[in-house]
Amino acid sequence: MEANEFKWGDPTLFTRTQILDIFRFERNTFEGILIPEFFGSLKNLQYLNLSNGGFSGVVPPTLGNLSNLQFLDLSCNEFNQPLFMNDLEWMTSLVSLKKLKMDGVDFSMVGSQGMEALNRLPFLMELHLQYCRLSGPISSLSSINFTSLSILNVGGNYLQSKFPIWLRNISSITFIDLSFNNLYGQISPGLGELPNLQHLDLSWNIDLTSSCSQLLSGSWKKIEFLDLTYNNFLGIFLAYLLFLVDDDTS
Repeated sequence: MEANEFKWGDPTLFTRTQILDIFRFERNTFEGILIPEFFGSLKNLQYLNLSNGGFSGVVPPTLGNLSNLQFLDLSCNEFNQPLFMNDLEWMTSLVSLKKLKMDGVDFSMVGSQGMEALNRLPFLMELHLQYCRLSGPISSLSSINFTSLSILNVGGNYLQSKFPIWLRNISSITFIDLSFNNLYGQISPGLGELPNLQHLDLSWNIDLTSSCSQLLSGSWKKIEFLDLTYNNFLGIFLAYLLFLVDDDTS
């Protein structure tokens, strides 16, 4: 159900439908109401999309009851950020989750343990947290559990962290956006060895540094998008960029 003005009636209409596995209510006008907690009782739900629905307030921890959920989209307009998270512990119960989209949801109350909590989702393939006021550091994780991660999109946050060295250990990753995050320090040379990487955006991290010879002479074979604007890179960049192009066309 999209682009409508919808009014909730009797919530038991949904809770009695225990076989429901897909729920789509994106782009509705819910006039700033809270996300109803009864969603947490839909135990068979695999797909929940409430993006840009006009909800406000805290994201209910009862969503953690949805152990079969594979897709969750609560994205909202980052300019008013009516939705916010005050805890991520309940999210670790979403053990089947593969795709998480929460762009624009306010994570400022979560603190610095956000990535550690999300790392406990073993089947996570896509993580979209743009403009969420997510804070760092994210430079290290105690262990890597989301080894199937393909998309990491966390641009426009307040990470203020060293570069996440654990990224070099996720060979499945195809898309990385860490732009506008005040990252600093040395980029791990292992980033240049990610065999499936297609999109890399590290722009506007002015204290982030790397040697072009280390980063661009790796094993990138599929790279299609590269944005290193406003960083502190060292070396002859153009020569290595031409090397990538020649290698791809040979």
